[in-house]
Amino acid sequence: MLHAMARVRCEPTAGAGAEALSAQALADQPLSAAGAGAGSDDVQDRLRALAERLAGDTVALLGRQQRLRMCPPAELLAALRDSDADIRRQAIQAAAFRRSHEAVPLLIGLLEDGQEDVRDMALGALTDIGDPAAVKAIVGRVKFGDVDELRKIIDPVAAMGGDEARAFLEFVASGHEDPEVRKLARRALEGMDRRAQTATTQKN
Repeated sequence: MLHAMARVRCEPTAGAGAEALSAQALADQPLSAAGAGAGSDDVQDRLRALAERLAGDTVALLGRQQRLRMCPPAELLAALRDSDADIRRQAIQAAAFRRSHEAVPLLIGLLEDGQEDVRDMALGALTDIGDPAAVKAIVGRVKFGDVDELRKIIDPVAAMGGDEARAFLEFVASGHEDPEVRKLARRALEGMDRRAQTATTQKN
């Protein structure tokens, strides 16, 4: 088998990382049964074809990313519902980039996606969007005894803020049986307090 991978990153000349586009594409191609030598024209032709395929794939991915960042909301929401997990991944990234509050209900739904990385990306996007309306759904899907899942959501919930986030974190900080989880919740609450004090100072 011939295996190849291409990674591309594009960003504005000003170097604004938040606006960067990146894509990765993989391609495989079996060698002929004859087993041509590594330096043969046959292998070189196959490598060239593989490279061309990768170039086309990565350009297409970058184009889709840019389109999802700029398209009407309805197109972004349709991509979040797509049956193709790769398209859902790109749509999640675009929703986070756009800080799309329209996408919040669908992102909440993607917390139950069959792909673990899609679930994690959806949680990250909700954190970036920072809509307190998502807190109830996020905490409601996690069992109190599931330490690993609690660890995942404590900081995102704190970042979203709001009364429900504070009530949840206070409950975890005072009532969870795992001392490390209680510590994480207390730290998250302290972070919420610092952000609130900073916001008050800036207003004054």
